[in-house]
Amino acid sequence: MRDASTGTPPAARGRVIASAAASVVVLAAAGALVAAPVLAPGTAPAAGSRSVAAPAAAVPAAETTAVCPGAPRLLTAGSSTDPQLSPVSDSARTTVAAVVGSTDDGVLGGTVLEPLTGRGSLATLAQAPRSTTGSGTPRAAARTGIGVNSPSVLRASPVGQTPTAAGAVLGYRADDGDLRGLAAATCQAPGNDLWLLGASTTVGRTAILTLHNPGTSPATVDLDLAGTRGPITAVGSQGLLLAPGASRSIVLAGLAPGQSDLGVRVRSRGGPVAAVIQQSVLRGLTPGGVEYLTPVESPALTRTVPGVLIPSATDMTALRRAAPDTVPVLQLTVPGDGDATVRVQAHGPAGQVALGTAGVVRARGGAVTTVPLTALPAGVWGVTVRSDVPVTAGVRTVRGTDVRRPVDIAEAGAAARLGQEIVLPVLPVGAPQLALTAPAAAATVTLRPVGADGRLGRARTVQVGAGRSLVTDPRQGTPSASAVVVQSGGGAVYAAQVTTAGESGIAVAAVPEPAQDVRQIPLRLGP
Repeated sequence: MRDASTGTPPAARGRVIASAAASVVVLAAAGALVAAPVLAPGTAPAAGSRSVAAPAAAVPAAETTAVCPGAPRLLTAGSSTDPQLSPVSDSARTTVAAVVGSTDDGVLGGTVLEPLTGRGSLATLAQAPRSTTGSGTPRAAARTGIGVNSPSVLRASPVGQTPTAAGAVLGYRADDGDLRGLAAATCQAPGNDLWLLGASTTVGRTAILTLHNPGTSPATVDLDLAGTRGPITAVGSQGLLLAPGASRSIVLAGLAPGQSDLGVRVRSRGGPVAAVIQQSVLRGLTPGGVEYLTPVESPALTRTVPGVLIPSATDMTALRRAAPDTVPVLQLTVPGDGDATVRVQAHGPAGQVALGTAGVVRARGGAVTTVPLTALPAGVWGVTVRSDVPVTAGVRTVRGTDVRRPVDIAEAGAAARLGQEIVLPVLPVGAPQLALTAPAAAATVTLRPVGADGRLGRARTVQVGAGRSLVTDPRQGTPSASAVVVQSGGGAVYAAQVTTAGESGIAVAAVPEPAQDVRQIPLRLGP
């Protein structure tokens, strides 16, 4: 996660790492550096001595890594930390879409989607290049509809000292069974501090947290739980061991039962990990929705949640009468003991609206606070929170017409500001739309579809008004495109992919932030 005090790191111009983890190793060999003799404490430097600026050491470019969860599974038996799972239904299908972008000179880094275990290969997007000199024209390679069942990882090698821009997204659809609905997850860069919102462990809800270790170092994971009344201390939530290439699932009801809204912070010592929660609802015998909950941005003074779909007033009224928990709600999590004063604004096609009492909400420290969004008109909105202490946010919404028939759920999370340029795979399920929110100043977003031959299509620019949200077709009139190159300009703009199917299917996938392009670090001598 990035520094919560700043919110967003600068993106590297002309290059984006859609989902990357940078690891830095500096090796100083004996005799490679010569320093002056060490002085005893209190001893003045010799006459004529001078200070020398710390030299900069080149850092090798890192591999781009994006971890995709496995297909949703039904919980059948087992303990909270060793659950037994079974397939969903005959109609269920889980697929991955992936894309890799070239350097400015048109060279693609070797990119493959492989099982998390590392055994075998699911798809190859680009072979490792023999030279760092290309055609001179930027291009990309994209694949969609890659069938998966188990967790997978996209790995893209750098080109020389240039990290490779690559990313993947997973989509799930089932038209029958207890896990009927749509679900989506952006394949994520592993990290050592992850925040997840939207889980529920009340009757009829199942929340399964799965941890993945895609690296070569073991990880020890601690889970910090926040419920509606405050922090939750649970036996079995600390010191979870995760071997390289391994996954581990935890049934959250075994750690924090009866929680209508649950936040989970995942902290890893050792290797970085990926984390995802499979959330599902069953109302008696009627499917109530399925979704992946992926990490949101870490707490900061300001956070924006794009891609919030609000159903029509008619549908909300019908659902709410039968099941009060089916209304869309904003979830706020405040780390620490201190409460937060949070100003909440919703951004729609026609402008912004204040929420709560005069737009102000009191959020309890160490807990999850919810704010109903029932007053908003139907459409796709963005929500911005501004707090006096760091806070993070998510929005849970429901789509359907009657709880006696299948409905679906979706979770939108606090997002990173769009970088200057990213490569984005289009969701491979439903009818995907790109939701854009500009909370403060007007912004422009330029989209270029990636053709089957890897060439970039004609650029189209979308204008997003200040304080407003809108949706647009990410393919921009190129139905065969499975990925797009996205550029932003002007004010800060936030994005998410929202997809729907039929009367009730809905899913939301985050647009990942590019990692910083760390090329050099200062090498300091002495104590």
